[in-house]
Amino acid sequence: MSGIFKQDVIIHGRTEEDKLMLAKAYDAYTFSEKRNMPYFTAFLSPADRALSSVAFKETEAEFYGGFPDAERCVLGFKAEAKEDFPICIIKSEGDFSDVSHRDFLGSLMGLGITRENLGDIVKKDDCCYIFVLRKMADYIKENFIQVKKSTVKNEIMECGEVTVVREFETVKKSVASLRADAVIAAAFNLSRSDATEAIRRGMVTVNYRILESTDKRLSEGDTLSLRGKGKTVLEKLGDLSKKGRLFIEIKKYK
Repeated sequence: MSGIFKQDVIIHGRTEEDKLMLAKAYDAYTFSEKRNMPYFTAFLSPADRALSSVAFKETEAEFYGGFPDAERCVLGFKAEAKEDFPICIIKSEGDFSDVSHRDFLGSLMGLGITRENLGDIVKKDDCCYIFVLRKMADYIKENFIQVKKSTVKNEIMECGEVTVVREFETVKKSVASLRADAVIAAAFNLSRSDATEAIRRGMVTVNYRILESTDKRLSEGDTLSLRGKGKTVLEKLGDLSKKGRLFIEIKKYK
């Protein structure tokens, strides 16, 4: 079998957890190569996806999470169509106006379902779309009956049956520069010193990797996360103000 070698994949992992994830992904790759057929991983976190995209860039690798803006994705090798991916949707209906994403995730994991079996959870006030590995769909449909104090009614759907759109809020800010500390401060309404402290404490990620330098220059399209404060995207760079400040557009996840 020609192709990449395991050591060339594992070397991209910084931690033992990274290396274990890449080893499992490599197993899927080798099964696909040996059998000349599609083979898939479980759901990967955004950070794992970013790492895998580098490790497997020389292969027939594709990521898909069930809809275009999905964050958590399955990595597939030799997948010819989106329909090949072992993903479906649990559409849960109920009064979810007082229920959070964390409530859904906690209730599902309370059923013994591990995170790697769950993709994105997109919540509305009256329904929630839960992307899952197909092998877990029947179990979730039958056993996920309550979240917080709300009763849940479930339906299994295929990914193409519904259009799922993630909601964002776009805000305009101005920054002195594209230094990470300046942009993080603007994006999360912090003082410059608080943004610097958050970066130094390892609380900030850029494109799902821990930001290690306060003076790193950020770029249009970067995804920024601050632990406990949520996630934003540096959506657009604008013009300079008369005072030399740069206008930027920040897209905030709701």
